[in-house]
Amino acid sequence: MACCAGIVRSCWGGLALTLVLGCSATDSGNDSTRSNVHEVRRGDQWSDDRCTSDDSQFCLSGGHSLSIASVRALGDRFAVVVLDRGAHLMLALSEDRGKRWHTVEIDDSDTTRGGPMYAAGVDVLLADSGTWLYVPRSEGMGKQSHQHGYLYSVDTTVDWYTLPAETAAVPATPPVDFRANHALFIVPESSPNLAPHDARSAQDVALRVTEVDPADRSRDVERVVRCDRPECSALHAGAFQGSDDGDHYLAFSSTEPGGGSECIISYSRSSASIESRCVPLSRWPAAAAYREPAALPYVDQYAPELRLFDAGDHAWAVTVLPANGDAAPSASSPIDLGAGAFAPNGSFSGRPRYGGMGIVETTAQGTTSSQTPRAEHSGRITHLVRVTADGQAQHVLIPRSPCIDAATCGDRQPALQQRYGQVAWAEPLGGNEYLVLYLSDVEPSLSKYRPVISASIERARLQDVPATPFPEQAGPNGNPGAIETAGVSRQCVRALSCLGGKGGADDDILTCIDFWMTSSLGSAAQHGAALADFLALPAACNSFTNDPSTGFANVLQPTTSPEEECHAKARCTGNVWSSCDRTRDCSLVNLSCTLRSDTIVQGCELPRAIPATASCDYLHPIRCDGDYLLTCLGGQLSWTDCVDLGFASCGKVGQSNVQRCLP
Repeated sequence: MACCAGIVRSCWGGLALTLVLGCSATDSGNDSTRSNVHEVRRGDQWSDDRCTSDDSQFCLSGGHSLSIASVRALGDRFAVVVLDRGAHLMLALSEDRGKRWHTVEIDDSDTTRGGPMYAAGVDVLLADSGTWLYVPRSEGMGKQSHQHGYLYSVDTTVDWYTLPAETAAVPATPPVDFRANHALFIVPESSPNLAPHDARSAQDVALRVTEVDPADRSRDVERVVRCDRPECSALHAGAFQGSDDGDHYLAFSSTEPGGGSECIISYSRSSASIESRCVPLSRWPAAAAYREPAALPYVDQYAPELRLFDAGDHAWAVTVLPANGDAAPSASSPIDLGAGAFAPNGSFSGRPRYGGMGIVETTAQGTTSSQTPRAEHSGRITHLVRVTADGQAQHVLIPRSPCIDAATCGDRQPALQQRYGQVAWAEPLGGNEYLVLYLSDVEPSLSKYRPVISASIERARLQDVPATPFPEQAGPNGNPGAIETAGVSRQCVRALSCLGGKGGADDDILTCIDFWMTSSLGSAAQHGAALADFLALPAACNSFTNDPSTGFANVLQPTTSPEEECHAKARCTGNVWSSCDRTRDCSLVNLSCTLRSDTIVQGCELPRAIPATASCDYLHPIRCDGDYLLTCLGGQLSWTDCVDLGFASCGKVGQSNVQRCLP
């Protein structure tokens, strides 16, 4: 075993740094560890003998662990940003492809200069000119506070590590790339992380693009790229993640939050221009606005422009295809990623933990081999998946554990930072190779815990995911189990969409439904005749008016006389609920009469169990999902196809938040 240590203290501009220096052994010292695995960092031991299976209050809770914020690779040089609950920030460096690691511990005791910001975007950059640490810092006080980023050079040419003076402020969003000794920052002008003097009007949409050469600030470049398209105004800080070719940088956006179209925006470094392609939500196979952007571009890898979503019992990927001739951009056919549901793939720095690959999680049991999917905590297992340029989904199999036998690397803790076994990060190196960082417990007893980060270079095995037909179904794909509106419900959706709603109330469709379900005993015949006329109105919107002579004004704002206090017991006659002089015909909206008092619609309930994917409550908003308008009645999610009903789409009414079928 070899080791070295030293302490360097320095201070720049109020940022106090204490560096404790060290290097690891060439391996973890564990006979069960695979020969190509080398220890990066060993954490402090937690121990409490009071922790027993009968008394868990003294046992370790979540969060007591090392974690990895970012990883970079350049040739034989690797760098890892490590976060620790006690030591804040550490930088682990290797000059020989991960065989030997040195660490720099940075203890920032001045919390006004960015200490708490470490977990919110610290990154490391490797260049021919050296190694650079990116640190965001808060500045100012109160309403005048803002954030800046700073680059610190890590000097590795001496026997110990030092951090020479920082560069001037750069944007407070981590760089999206670092090539040709330039750090590239792409920040929307509307980003709240900009300093006050950088702020622009919300109508003046642009990207501020900054390229910084940390070693030679005279080579810095800054440009503002204008974009007056609505999809640009929805961009947020950190939207751009990376590039395969070093020129095109992609981000997902929308034409308006929660509606309109889903878009892919491309910034070209060479031409300093922006291109975009958008597809209306109604043309996606599921409501992509509520799904996960994933599979961002990486080293010589696969389709970069994907969103993941769930439908049926499988996870799926879909992308925006470019325009072809006169045809507009379109959504691709769904690509089957296998049984299960997609899982998040983020990190403290915003960069994906698993090389831009998607994660599919399932409850199925796997094998215990370190090279194949195996059982995880609480019966959950996960798979890494990627999608090739020709649309083939593949499982990417890398060892889930640093040990020869996964059983010898026990970890009684739930997965704190990682989702794929004990793999905390997988950084692509090209040619199907990955730098894999593991987080495991070398003392996995009930009352002890000691985390270790180790590293290896692994060549992934690939398995094609058998493609299954996409489960086409009536209604929105993202809500299996929802039912189609009919009769009164469908006609109320049509009527209120035509009229635009009275006063912008979001629940006026439900008011309409309840109005036609309920009648007074003295006017039952008249009410029934009016209902028949209402259901018979033709499809054209001019059938509905607010003219009081049509009687339809009552649907929007029912006029009721004060009711005397009712002491009669409610009763059911078939599916008709009645109490005193009122009745409610539950069958009009496929509900059953009930005498329970806890129902959402008084006196009516669903006659069957509701699938979890289709349950809702009275707080469930009336909203669009593509071309479908979703409503909630009796705890059951219902849908109406606006296009089938004769409208052009589903969306917001004017400048309001009310969503309706739109002409």
